[in-house]
Amino acid sequence: MRVLIAADIHGDREALLELLRREFDIFVIVGDLTNRYRERELFKLLPEATIFIPGNNEPPEAGVHGCVKEVGEYEFICLGGSLPTPFNTLFEIPDAEYGRILSGMHAGRKTIVFSHCPPYGVLDRVGSKNIGSHALREFIEREKPLAVFVAHVHEHAGELAFLDGIPVFNPGKKGLILEL
Repeated sequence: MRVLIAADIHGDREALLELLRREFDIFVIVGDLTNRYRERELFKLLPEATIFIPGNNEPPEAGVHGCVKEVGEYEFICLGGSLPTPFNTLFEIPDAEYGRILSGMHAGRKTIVFSHCPPYGVLDRVGSKNIGSHALREFIEREKPLAVFVAHVHEHAGELAFLDGIPVFNPGKKGLILEL
């Protein structure tokens, strides 16, 4: 199975169309397809086999958040939104809420985490500040998922890092293909 993963498209119709030219079986968008939910027409371009996780620029009801999606023999943990920002965007939640959601979840050998917000200290640096979730970091260290895909911090688009041996990717709007 070929999974196309992208994030932080922010209303860029051409970037979305370029992604959709690739060969894939399922498309996972890790948030911020739009800018404050203004370019809603972009949702009409998405194929049926899309899992949309809302970023901080979409309301929570625009996609899947705080749940596990079964995809073949894999489990995709989907977390939307971001921690509070200075910009008062549409979907911001405190870290305690991420902790509450994650407290009821467990990762198996074939669990992949998709979170718009990165874990604290990993692909989350903006200037001199880390803006990631402590709760997500603790979950990854405790549960050891197969991989983690994040977004939100544009400065880290296209980068790979590791947290306790677990690969953490920020696919950015150029995206990447994951072969499962």
